[in-house]
Amino acid sequence: MPGFLTAHLADLVILAALALVMALAVRSMVRAGKAGKSSCGCDCARCASCGSCAAAKRQRENRPGQTGSPVKKP
Repeated sequence: MPGFLTAHLADLVILAALALVMALAVRSMVRAGKAGKSSCGCDCARCASCGSCAAAKRQRENRPGQTGSPVKKP
């Protein structure tokens, strides 16, 4: 086993670095989604698929002056 680790140390370091970068990217996307930011960074009003975007749905539900209360899903 120690021979394997010494022979492939560079590969293991690169693999660990790539895994860290991927984990940070996923974490960033999850945090942005929870904050209500769009995934593409564009203006939601001009987006062709704004009806299917979670951020746009939250904006529609939280509009000031809206009559009635939005239905919240469990």
